[in-house]
Amino acid sequence: MNIRKIVTNCDCLSFDIPTMDIPSGEKVDLVFTFDPKGRRGIDHKTITFFSNDPLTPTKTVVIKSRIN
Repeated sequence: MNIRKIVTNCDCLSFDIPTMDIPSGEKVDLVFTFDPKGRRGIDHKTITFFSNDPLTPTKTVVIKSRIN
């Protein structure tokens, strides 16, 4: 699978992925960092993946947090 693009909905969310090309049957770890500075309460952020997957070319992951 080839990940063509990764988009977040906030500058407060960053990510690191070792490769955008994932061989069949393999996996990679995506590490993301959320900076809650200036935020309070319940927060929802998203990471959207665009790939060459013929069945699901776009996948969005929601990150939910509660900031005290």
